[in-house]
Amino acid sequence: MENGGKTDILRSCRSVPSCLSRWTTVIIFSAIVALAVGALFLEANDMAHTPIVVGVCTFDSARAGSALEQFSEFCRARGHGDIRWRYLRPDQELAGCDFYVTTSLDLSAPLSRGELGCALLAAEREAHRYSRSSVLVKAGVAALPARGARVIFGSSRSAAGFLAPYRALERSGYALSEASIEFAGSYPGEERVVFGVLYGAYDAGGISLERLQELRKAGIVRDGELDVFCEGEAFPEIVIAYDPSSYAQDRRSFARRLPGVLDRVPRSLRGELSALGIAGLYKPRESDIELIKKLGTMIPPAPGDPPRGEEGDSRRRFAR
Repeated sequence: MENGGKTDILRSCRSVPSCLSRWTTVIIFSAIVALAVGALFLEANDMAHTPIVVGVCTFDSARAGSALEQFSEFCRARGHGDIRWRYLRPDQELAGCDFYVTTSLDLSAPLSRGELGCALLAAEREAHRYSRSSVLVKAGVAALPARGARVIFGSSRSAAGFLAPYRALERSGYALSEASIEFAGSYPGEERVVFGVLYGAYDAGGISLERLQELRKAGIVRDGELDVFCEGEAFPEIVIAYDPSSYAQDRRSFARRLPGVLDRVPRSLRGELSALGIAGLYKPRESDIELIKKLGTMIPPAPGDPPRGEEGDSRRRFAR
């Protein structure tokens, strides 16, 4: 009996380390799972308080401030980052921000040189990824003057409002001189374009078809007042660029989630953003990137300008 009791005690002592080992394994495994699950929530919480500085190069604060601030509040409320907008002058260097809302033409040269990257493309309407371009004339006009036609474009920075309609007129046989071209003076400048054509100050005007539809929706342009003389190529217009030197994991996460956040904004805010030209966002394909790189080389240099290389500056031929 005595020996048997000792044997039972020894067996019990030997089983204690084994039980502790199993419980230790269970505890460690549970801790790992808890940390992994916590990390998922921590990423969302961290994003909610991560400041994201976005340089706005396409809109002024008076025109876009209200809509962009509402979008910032929507993002903060859903843990998608603390977006802080910084409005930049058109001629200001794209530096000092995490992202930039800019035009594809302005991005063309720095993208080719590797100074900036393209995180997202904006669609002016959900059904069309690229912006469609057009040349407007007063209703009933069948032809433009063979030479010296007066044409107004919204901005020399716009692929859909200048580059594409300019190329469409050239393909139609109209030679445009520097003296015959005018720009609205600000981006996108579509209202001055349509009124300039309506009141006869210009024979034609370049504008994206999406901008024209927004003006009609707002009642600024009535049906039957203007005709589309010809349509041009479809090009990316507004892009979200990023600074590669600060494109860390949190910035990548922000860019990856941004299209889904935009899809969930209230209808009223969606309408305001769409009026600015941002109806949807999507990740660019390699073909999109290559096209944006080429845009800056598509306008021939002004007389006397030296030839440009494949990565030449995207300063426009008729820029004022």
